[in-house]
Formats: sequence, structure tokens, C-alpha cells
Amino acid sequence: MCNFFSFITEPEYHGGKRFYFDWEYRNKHLNLKENSYAHDSHSSICYYYNLEEDVCNKYEYNPLTKEFKIDQMNSNVDDRVQAEEWVRELNFKKIVKPLIIKDVVNPLTNLPEYKDHINDKIIMLLKDWNSVQPSITRHIDESMIEYVGNTPKDMTYKLVARSMSSIMSLDKYNHEVATSITSARMAYMGSFFDIPYRVNIESLNKLWNMGLLPSFDGIFWRLHSGENANIVAKISRNDLRNFNVAHSHYRY
Repeated sequence: MCNFFSFITEPEYHGGKRFYFDWEYRNKHLNLKENSYAHDSHSSICYYYNLEEDVCNKYEYNPLTKEFKIDQMNSNVDDRVQAEEWVRELNFKKIVKPLIIKDVVNPLTNLPEYKDHINDKIIMLLKDWNSVQPSITRHIDESMIEYVGNTPKDMTYKLVARSMSSIMSLDKYNHEVATSITSARMAYMGSFFDIPYRVNIESLNKLWNMGLLPSFDGIFWRLHSGENANIVAKISRNDLRNFNVAHSHYRY
């Protein structure tokens, strides 16, 4: 299966040229049901550019991890060094304009444990997140497919999920907790694309970048921080819904 970003070369007759689908093409053909060419399929790229697939070299590059992959070498001319040099210098706004290139961050293992006072501002962020969390997964997924397509979405999903694979052994928690953490991952995924989401992901991403991961067990919201996922705040959903900064009686 081909991944984002896929490109090919045909060095024997088209030396120095790279073939791929750029943003102008992708943006016009985001609905693959109406488009026979998959954006990051080497075979589709060859077919679109009328190239003989069996003599083309096939490459992949992940702009977030900087991983360069040789998928297949078919030409007698080995241009892997030149291909890697080229793709590492490529401006990916020309490939997926809304893509934001940044490091993938695990809020518990890549950021310092949050040890400051849990203030009203943080509780208000959690309150905002509570209001959108139930529908976040569907909306984020739909928005990404609509505005950037499947392969960029799949790239970020895999990386974020992998970065959190060791977070909190979910078998210790119930389905609600697992679902809430999945929602948090999806909202964080959304921060890699500058697109108009139907729901607000800002509150989750502010918490995430402070080193705070929210989880919900059906009754209580918790904020976890640090490698051991320590609970630094706990509040019932009912209390959270009724929370008002002007009349705050919540004790952190």
C-alpha cells in the first residue's frame, strides 16, 4: 500500500524529473469516487503521466518524520541519492497546502509533567472540550477527507496513534475512557491541518500542549500529566457543565 508522500522517477528517459500529484491536482480531485487516480499510488502516478511502471523507481517520504523510503527500484539508473536530496528540500505546501509541518508530541512523555495550580482557565478549557468531545472523531475524519484527502489523514493518524501506544494501559479503564482518549488524539491530529473544522479543537490542543491529557469515565473528567499519567485534576461532568468562573467553588 502506498503512503503519503509518494513520487516516482524514470531516470533513463526523464532524468532529474520527479512525478507526483501536487496540490493543484489533489485539491481538484479530493473525492476519489470521481477520480480514478489515487493521490499517492505509484501505479496511478505512472498511468497519469503515461510512464511504463516497470522501468520507474518508486519512492515515499513522510514530511513529519523525515523518513525517506525506497519502495521499488526498477530502472537500471540508481537515482536514490538525488531523489532523497530533492524531496527533503521540497516545499510541502505545494503538495498539501493546509499541511502544518511540526513534530508529533505525546503530551505525557514528550512534555514536562504539569505541576502548576489547575486554575479556572484550565477548567474552562476542559469544559469547552466536554461540549464537543462526543462528536469530534466523526467531524475530524469527515473534514480531513473533504479538505486534504485520505492519505495525509492516514499519515497523521498512524503517527499520533503510534506516539501514544504506550500511554495508559487502556485495559485498566472502561470503554468511555478509551473513547475519550481516542477523541483527544483525533483533535490533536486536526492541529496538523489548517482547515475549517466543524467543531472547535482549540481547547483540547491548548491542554495537550501544556502536557495535559483529558479522559472521561462516564461520570468524571480527569486531567492526566507526566509519564505515569498522574491525575492532576478530577471533576464530575455535571459540575463541569455548571462551572462558572465568576462563581467558582471548585477546589483543585
